[in-house]
Parts: sequence; structure tokens; C-alpha cells
Amino acid sequence: MSNSRNAHTSETGDTVVFGSLVLADLENRATRAYADHGDGYTASSVLHVLWMDHADESAREALNLVFAELERYHARARKAWHDLYNAWAVAAGLDPIPDEPDEVLGDELGTDYDFDPDST
Repeated sequence: MSNSRNAHTSETGDTVVFGSLVLADLENRATRAYADHGDGYTASSVLHVLWMDHADESAREALNLVFAELERYHARARKAWHDLYNAWAVAAGLDPIPDEPDEVLGDELGTDYDFDPDST
């Protein structure tokens, strides 16, 4: 038995029905991916505090490398969450979210994290 919330039309025009276990699995995967995505921002906040607390230039250079890697992690984690959420949303009969980058205040993603040493 199906309802409109777990059935959709495929690209070939066939009706595809998802069972409750498939929907639950897709939802769990999307939820975990969102948590992983959010964890990256928690890490960024902690690292920023460390960066601000250390005037040692070598420590800041090392943290700048970590920030660069973390930015790549953000992009991968956001894409994984976005794709998994949309797979669940379509299967559940909901609208997928648009493919837009995270909102950043006054800046673009992927900018350099190299802060001015005189700013502390």
C-alpha cells in the first residue's frame, strides 16, 4: 500500500514506490550527514579561538593549513548532506532543497583564512 508521500514518478515516467524502511534509512543517512556537516562548523569555531589565542606565527601558519583542509571538508560534507537529504525528500514526496552554497555574511566560501597578525 502506498500513498503520495512515498511514491513519485521517475524520469522514465514509471511510478516508484518507497517502503517505510527505505524512507527511514534515507532519513537516517540524511540526518547523519547533516550532523557531520554541522560538526565541521563546530571545529571551525574552536580552531578560530585557538588562532586568536596564539600570537606564535608558526602556530598560526599551521592553523591556516588546518582551516584550508576544513574548508574542503565543509564543501564535501555539505554536498553529501544535500544529496542525501534530497534523495530522502524526493522519496518522501517532499520538495528537494535548491543547490545553493551556504550563506556567509559578506564573503564567499573558499576564501583564505590567513588573518592579519596585527588583528589580535
